[in-house]
Amino acid sequence: MDTPIQTRHKSKEVEEQSFIATIYQKTDPALFQFCLFSCFLSQVEPKKVSDALNKARLVAQGHPQEEGIGYDEVFAPVARIEAIRLFLAYASFMGFTVYQMDVKSAFLYGTIDEEVYVMQPPGFQDPAFPAKVYKVEKAMYGLHQAPRAWYGTLSKYLLKNGFQRGTIDQTLFIRRQREDFVLVQVYV
Repeated sequence: MDTPIQTRHKSKEVEEQSFIATIYQKTDPALFQFCLFSCFLSQVEPKKVSDALNKARLVAQGHPQEEGIGYDEVFAPVARIEAIRLFLAYASFMGFTVYQMDVKSAFLYGTIDEEVYVMQPPGFQDPAFPAKVYKVEKAMYGLHQAPRAWYGTLSKYLLKNGFQRGTIDQTLFIRRQREDFVLVQVYV
């Protein structure tokens, strides 16, 4: 289904994030009791539409979400400082090489189970269908459940690929292959 939002030029980074692929249009917003507003946020004021599309993020205004109605849980495990210190001490003792990485736009990769609908952002409405709303398929910035959704997606991937979750710390994943170890400490 092509809409002006889907066919506008997007920068390479936005294409990689592909939040457009995570939403699709529904026709009647009156059917949905809870429909969140959405907007584009940017650190700089865009001078033209292409600047807004290339440098802004689509954000759901999730503050009206209610626990038990709009989402079930938002808790995402966070590595305690003690666990990180122990991880680094063990890596140093064993002579492991430690790599650190950041997942860009991590919250956009999580899959949500709840039905969430957002209105078209002001200034970016489809002129042919201004009353349509979007059903969100994946997590997006502003949703309460975004951190938990990302952690769930990542942990499912790691477990499927032979990692075992740590017994004491839920943010530690271990993969042992003969004499080789891979330790992954996740910090959401």
